[in-house]
Amino acid sequence: MNEHPISISKDSGHREPPKDKVREWNETAWNLGQAPLLWVVAPTAVYLYDCYASPPGGSSQSVPMHALAKFDIGSEDRIQALTTACGRTATESGAFWSSSVGKRLDRRNRVDQQVLREVIALERRLIELTPPSTSPDSRKLARTVVQCLIGGCIFTWYLIDRGLANPGSLPADLGPGLSDMFATPRQALDLFEDLHCFSPGPCKAGLGG
Repeated sequence: MNEHPISISKDSGHREPPKDKVREWNETAWNLGQAPLLWVVAPTAVYLYDCYASPPGGSSQSVPMHALAKFDIGSEDRIQALTTACGRTATESGAFWSSSVGKRLDRRNRVDQQVLREVIALERRLIELTPPSTSPDSRKLARTVVQCLIGGCIFTWYLIDRGLANPGSLPADLGPGLSDMFATPRQALDLFEDLHCFSPGPCKAGLGG
């Protein structure tokens, strides 16, 4: 049985959905990375937004949000079309993906896929900082260190952002942002060791331990 939601809905109340709120709702739904659609229910219509694509223009509020489709509540034909194309039965059976709405979604733009692409690109960029004249063993070590660094950064920020890190185990002079936390290799290593991000070894040696 599918434990993930098949859709996310938001009631805009007695008014048409404000543009800034639609962007906020869409970004939140996209970050969940689960349901394909955000349903925004307004007094006169249901608007469908793509949860597999990040809001256009990043955080810019000037870029308008466009609904994938609009279904007027006062039209029985439109409500039936909404149910047929995007209702529970269509979504659970997979028929949704053959509908005019489902065909417009690109699962490659899901938040997990986008984050993975960005992590891979960052890994390659950091490894390229290794001088090409170095030995194969050094380049292999560079890849290990880069992967430890990226993994440690993600794990560290997750613990701190969710409030899961024990304040007593963190350095007293810990900065508020990642750039402050990892200002020097020694500072990064100390923080990783405090949070038990990885065991001593090649990563520790590569980070200056």
